Amino acid sequence: KGLAVEENPLDQIPQKKDGCCLPPVVDIMYEDEYMAVVNKPSDMLSVPGRNLDYSVYTEMKKRYPNSTGPLLVHRLDMSTSGIILVAKDNDTHGKIQKQFIDRSIKKRYTALLEGEYDLQTK
Repeated sequence: KGLAVEENPLDQIPQKKDGCCLPPVVDIMYEDEYMAVVNKPSDMLSVPGRNLDYSVYTEMKKRYPNSTGPLLVHRLDMSTSGIILVAKDNDTHGKIQKQFIDRSIKKRYTALLEGEYDLQTK
C-alpha cells in the first residue's frame, strides 16, 4: 500500500476553489518582430513537464506558430514568477543567450516575505 501522500502539484493546473479550471495566464509585457518579454506567473511551468503540457513554452508556440528555434531564452522554476525572454527566431535566440553567457544582462531576484524577523536572533 505505501504511505498516503498528497498529489504532486507539478502534475496539476491550479484550480479555483469551486473546482473550475483556471490556468495561469502569460502576460505579454513587450513585443517586437524579434522577441517578446512575458511575465510568467507562479504555479506555471516554463517548459512542458513530464505529466503537464501547459507551460509558457506551449503558450508561446501557439502564439508564434511560425517561429524558429527554441523560443525561450531561459527558464524560471514553477513556483517562481518573473520575466522570461522569448526569441522568435534562431538568430535572436543566439544573440540574447550570448548576453546571458557574457553576463551583460543584469538579473535581479526579489523575495516577498510574510511575518516578522527578529534581528536579535542568531
